[in-house]
Amino acid sequence: MRTSELARAAGTTPRAVRHYHRLGLLAEPARSANGYRDYSLKDLARLMRIRWLAENGLPLGSVATVLTEKQSTTGADDLRDDLHALISSCEREIAVLELKRQRLTRLLDSAVQSEELTALPADLVAAFDAMRSEARCEAEIRTLDRERDLLEVLAISSELPDQVFTWFAQMLSAADTRVAYRRLIKAWGKLEGQRVVDAGEQIDLAASELAGHLRTSFPFETAFSAADYDTIGGLRLDECVPDVAQRQAVLRTLEILSPHPESVIS
Repeated sequence: MRTSELARAAGTTPRAVRHYHRLGLLAEPARSANGYRDYSLKDLARLMRIRWLAENGLPLGSVATVLTEKQSTTGADDLRDDLHALISSCEREIAVLELKRQRLTRLLDSAVQSEELTALPADLVAAFDAMRSEARCEAEIRTLDRERDLLEVLAISSELPDQVFTWFAQMLSAADTRVAYRRLIKAWGKLEGQRVVDAGEQIDLAASELAGHLRTSFPFETAFSAADYDTIGGLRLDECVPDVAQRQAVLRTLEILSPHPESVIS
């Protein structure tokens, strides 16, 4: 077989064949009387093996190790390390694709039901809709809408764990906790627009009530890092809570809940 015929049979190009020659992966056969290289079936098998290993992600250095009849200890160790790394990479890609498949499946279900397409779990959306239908004033509706928008932003842009959304859905669905939540958002709304120096008592009261509500059931440690209390799910606190008085209430709540209050950024 000539170079072009070998390349075609292996599903590659003559340029790739010459590249493997330069790397020492594929020996150059002697030229025939007419000046052309004459490749054998053995050469084709080796070339296809090179291609098979490379297409599975093995670095060409490790391909050389695989094709060497007598492998050194170091070469064998490097080969095993490369294979472990490739398998780990595949597992990460599989996990990402599985998560994407689950999200697309949920979106398809919503589309089939002519429902709003959202990153939030269906039970949390239903709970917010129920709360909104029971809202007693525009301020409460605004607070609920803002809370839902924040949760959706966190769901899309951060690594906030699923337990947080599950907790919200359960809290909004249960009659007793829904009453407590309505009381909290009412106090929260009253803080908006106030100066911190004028609202110290209200901030402390709102923070104490919120901390008491969260302490027993909220997956606190999974949502906040003790070393970095100025972020929520990867977003800066000032991005999540732009109002200064409300933000101070959040910081005060985190201070109450934290086992290391000195780590809370104020």
